[in-house]
Amino acid sequence: MSYKVIIWGTGKEYDRVMANLKSDISQGKIQVVVLVSSYKESISYLDGKKIILPMEINEYEYDYLLIANKDYEEEIRKNALNVGVDNKKVIGYNALSNDLFDFDKYIHILKSNISIVSDDCWGGSTYNSLSLPFNSPFINLFPIMYNSERGTICDDYYKLLNNLEYYLSQPLKVITDGNGTNFPMGSIGDVRLNFNHYSNFEEAKKAWDRRVKRFNFKNYIVKKTIYDDDDAKRFSELPIKNKVGFYNKELKLDGIICLKNFNKSIYFKSSCDFGSYVRALSQIPIGGLREYDIFKLLIGENDFLRCK
Repeated sequence: MSYKVIIWGTGKEYDRVMANLKSDISQGKIQVVVLVSSYKESISYLDGKKIILPMEINEYEYDYLLIANKDYEEEIRKNALNVGVDNKKVIGYNALSNDLFDFDKYIHILKSNISIVSDDCWGGSTYNSLSLPFNSPFINLFPIMYNSERGTICDDYYKLLNNLEYYLSQPLKVITDGNGTNFPMGSIGDVRLNFNHYSNFEEAKKAWDRRVKRFNFKNYIVKKTIYDDDDAKRFSELPIKNKVGFYNKELKLDGIICLKNFNKSIYFKSSCDFGSYVRALSQIPIGGLREYDIFKLLIGENDFLRCK
C-alpha cells in the first residue's frame, strides 16, 4: 500500500526525516505531497515539493501528516489540530528521526493500539520514542519490586501479571501522598505502585484513571528487567504470549533476552550498577543504545535483536 504524506517543517530536522524516509519513498511506500511551513518562506519549493502555509493543508489529499521539527513539535501538533488535521493522522518527530524507521511497520504499530506493561520507565520511553499515545497506565511509575529490609524480591509485579484484567479493574487508592522528598505511592488491590515522576497522589491518580481506560487487552506486551536466574525462570513461565525479559545472561528460556552490552553481574546489593542498567534499558528505545529494533519487537517479529 502507498501512503500520501504531508511534511510539516523545512528546517534542519527535515533533512534527517527525509534521509530516514528515503527507502520508503524509493520503494513507492509513501509519496510526499507537499511541505508545510508555519511562516512564509523565501523559497516556494524544496526538493521539488511545494511549500504551503498551514491553512492550505485541507486543499490536499493525504493519509498522514509528519512533523519534521523537534523543538516546536507540540506547537505544530496544536496548530495542525486547529486547522482541522485529525490527531490520529499526525506522526511525531521522535518516531521519524529513528534511524530504523520503517513506514509500514510504524503504521502497523500505530493502528494496533498496543498497550505496554512495564516495571520501570521502559514503557514510557518506548511510547515517547515512537510518538505513540499512552495506551497504558504504566507510565512514570514502577511496581514495588524489592524489599530492601529483607533483601528479597517482592511479588507485587507477578501478582499483577498473573491477573492483569482483575487488577486493572481495581480502583487506585492512596498509600502515601508524597511530600517533595518521597514520591507518592498507591495500590490496586494488594499490588503497590510507586509514582516516582509525580509530585502528589492526586496528580498520579488522574493520569492513571485516564490511561487505564485505554488499555488494550487484545494487544499488549509485558516487559521486565530480570534480576537473577530464578527470576528469569519465573518470568518465562508466565502464560503471557507477548513478553520480554531483559537479562545480562544468556538463558534458553521463553521471553528472556540477553543484551550483550550488559555483561556485568547485576545484583541489588550493587545498587549503583543496577540503577545504571535500568536507565540504560530505558535509553534503548530512544536510540541511546542499539541492542534491538523496537519496531520489530512491538510487531512481534522474532529477529528483533541486533546484537548477538
